[in-house]
Amino acid sequence: MKGFDLAGPFRNFGDLLRIDPLLAAGQGAMLGGLGLCLAIVLLCVTGIALRDRRFVRAARRGMYGMPVLLFVASAGLVHGFVAGVYDLKYIFEYSERAQTLPFKIAGLWAGLDGSLLFWALLVSIYAGLAARTGRRETPPARVRMEPYLYPVLAIVLGFFLVVTNFLANPFQVLGRAEIEGLVSQGRATLAASGAIADGSGLNPLLNNYWMLIHPPSLYVGFTGFTIPFAFAAAALLSGELGLYWIRATRAWTMIAWLFLTNGIILGGLWAYEVLGWGGYWAWDPVENASFLPWLTATAFLHTVMVVERRNMLKRWNMFLVLLTFFLTLFGTYLTRSGVVASVHSFSARTLGDCFFGFLAFIFAGGGALIALRSRELSSQYRIRSLVSREAAFLFNNLVLVAIAAAILLLTVWPTISANLLGRELSIGPPTYALVTTPLFAILVLLTAIGPGVGWVRSTPRLLKRNLLVPLFVAVGVVTLALLFWLVRKEPVSLYPPLLVGFATFAFGSAVSDFVRGVRARRATRPESRVRALGRLAVANNRRYGGYVSHIGFCLVVLGIVGSAFFREKQDVRLAIGETLPVAGGRYDLHYVGEFQGDTGVFTRDVQHFTVHRGERLVTELYPERRFYKKKDQWTTEVAIFRNRTSPLFDDLYVFFAGRDPSGGRNIFTIFHNPLINWIWVGWIVILAGGVFAALPMRRQRRVGLAE
Repeated sequence: MKGFDLAGPFRNFGDLLRIDPLLAAGQGAMLGGLGLCLAIVLLCVTGIALRDRRFVRAARRGMYGMPVLLFVASAGLVHGFVAGVYDLKYIFEYSERAQTLPFKIAGLWAGLDGSLLFWALLVSIYAGLAARTGRRETPPARVRMEPYLYPVLAIVLGFFLVVTNFLANPFQVLGRAEIEGLVSQGRATLAASGAIADGSGLNPLLNNYWMLIHPPSLYVGFTGFTIPFAFAAAALLSGELGLYWIRATRAWTMIAWLFLTNGIILGGLWAYEVLGWGGYWAWDPVENASFLPWLTATAFLHTVMVVERRNMLKRWNMFLVLLTFFLTLFGTYLTRSGVVASVHSFSARTLGDCFFGFLAFIFAGGGALIALRSRELSSQYRIRSLVSREAAFLFNNLVLVAIAAAILLLTVWPTISANLLGRELSIGPPTYALVTTPLFAILVLLTAIGPGVGWVRSTPRLLKRNLLVPLFVAVGVVTLALLFWLVRKEPVSLYPPLLVGFATFAFGSAVSDFVRGVRARRATRPESRVRALGRLAVANNRRYGGYVSHIGFCLVVLGIVGSAFFREKQDVRLAIGETLPVAGGRYDLHYVGEFQGDTGVFTRDVQHFTVHRGERLVTELYPERRFYKKKDQWTTEVAIFRNRTSPLFDDLYVFFAGRDPSGGRNIFTIFHNPLINWIWVGWIVILAGGVFAALPMRRQRRVGLAE
């Protein structure tokens, strides 16, 4: 393969030893990790062939060593960032002396090469922890699966280590010709020792505190799905297709899902606060890449309950696990292959080809294993009624997968059209909204119906008891929403009131389940409502933690609807001293003045506004523009007033676009975003519910609870 240099890391090792022994140790640890992956595979294959568990135990110890080696490699690279070893190509591109220590550490995941090493480190930590838990567990299913589990983990790790050693090496030393080229271009200067004196620095858009928390959260989520995949593959290879592998991986899936959820919402906050367009999601291909596995993982977490409770949908459940892992790799492929245009993506064609080959291997291998075990994965029970909880879960799954399929197709369609039709057909946010909004509406409705129906089949009496009150409340809310549209004399759109009504229905359905549970418990025990609620939730934390996450999801839906359909935008040119009424006249935005500054790294152009409500000063806002000298690049810093005391929970958002060429005025974009903060509140509620559901609480005997 072009660009694949087998001797490269070994030549690089000698250069690193001359520059800094700690960097050489990092390169050596990466090579050692690749060798250890090969040894783990060979040990397990030998153990299977000879039926000797001593080889498997040795492989398990090898899994403990993987995170140690990759921590040494990552620590060596971080040391290079902190010490300012700019003769390394990766460090030169993503660091400079003026950067603060946190951002130098964040250089580990700031670019392509380092992010892949960070990815491998996280997978190795997960793998080591999974192996450690296996040491304490001795069920027969685990014993039979273990010889297949470690080779799968080692193959995944080995793939990333092949990439980091031979295709995207973060320890690659710049050659003399490359250094002279950088100096001649004015991008670098040399110190007295002949080494490069300073680096190029981070992209200014990444010089933000979100850089320190958003990418790591996404990566921890992405990599966490390796463990469920490895258990699923081991179950298929060993034939241990009972409930053990599902129960063993549920906690790992929850952890990965929680981090991925957190990373996606943090990415929305980053876009909202940094990019200056007043929104949080643009259907960017790389944003979509993180959303796709979230959808299928959410489907898997729901289907697990059907498998455990009714021993149904086992084949579908296995498919969802493999699909989720496949989509994490596919997202990495989108980001690093250059096949799609994105402000987030890296471009490395050879690396993309390598990822594509590994994707094909995973897809073909996983599909073949499922086909071979199809009969063993068949269920002895069938769905007896469409009005049942297992049917609701299945429909929920189908909608989630349909959303993922639609987003995937729309994301890659420009590339497909370019190859098949000879011209690239761009897909914008309106198309995504047109395709996915009906599906999301159905998903919210199913979220409302699911808690109110029973297992196997539901009687009219059960449906009336569980769903009638939430349904009446939802109808009332939809009526009010339609009246609001009529009062505003705006065109009535179908989806906003429907989504608001469905979200209210789902909110009420989840709350009513809590109410029913408390009543049932208090009917048999002399407890207060608060005590009964607490003990009820602890006794069945998976169920009620899930309902809390449903409530958070409803709040997110309300925030999305409010910010998408009620947002007000004004593009204005203002002179100092002028006052502008905003948010329908609720606030007066007064332009006070401006000031400039120079930090050495960038120059600042700051604008000063005061916000009044009547005669009362509400807050002061300081939107600004920054010019980064080394990058020759402008960035913006928006100013946001979050009105948490308003029923609308709204934001006033000011973006400084630049100076009017005619002089005397500056250009601003003003947004009023009602309900947008419900998105962030819903995010916290989702995480709280997910964490509570994932806790390994002792199961108490359920009294009076209808599953």
